[in-house]
Amino acid sequence: KEKKGQGEGNQVNTAGQEKCQIRPRFDCSLCQDSETFCSDRVLAFGYHTALLHPTDAIDRLHCRIAPREHVESTTKCDAATMNEVRNHKKCLIRWYASIDCTPVFIEFLRRVDDHRQHAVIECFGVPRSLDIDPEVFIRRELAEVESYWAQHRAVIEVGDGGLARALPSRRQFPFVHVDFWLGERGVVHVIEDDRRFPRDWATGVMRRL
Repeated sequence: KEKKGQGEGNQVNTAGQEKCQIRPRFDCSLCQDSETFCSDRVLAFGYHTALLHPTDAIDRLHCRIAPREHVESTTKCDAATMNEVRNHKKCLIRWYASIDCTPVFIEFLRRVDDHRQHAVIECFGVPRSLDIDPEVFIRRELAEVESYWAQHRAVIEVGDGGLARALPSRRQFPFVHVDFWLGERGVVHVIEDDRRFPRDWATGVMRRL
């Protein structure tokens, strides 16, 4: 009986921990119920997400998609949230195409189980006038970023199955996911050493591009 009680207690604690992960943090600038949330940067609201123009945007085309729930990465979002994420991407793809730009979407999970981190997808429009293929450029950057110490493949293809299916296992890994088209054509890099990996990799690579 004691063992059974202990097991039930552990289940309750685990459920409580999971619930804490999606509870809004009042010190998180991406949580819509937070005191630090910048509502004047919102371009569009959904039931489960928001599309924002960040205060530290690298240019006027730089946007962010953030889920309403406080989760570390989109791999923990439900189907309704991911459907809204996809709809935001569709709108941005149409907008970028109307001004002759190529879309690039980047999600960066730097550390696993860091509950301070709020999932966000960085959205960029690359002018076609630059005469540079963003996909080729970013693949090369990912191949080189941890080439001296990495054990996993530098670039893993992401296809129709999406990001969750492309990651090496069900265990959560730090990663960089670069999406070129609605989650169906992209690449993911599993981060080997989060202490060495550049915090500003996403904006840094897009500035260089």
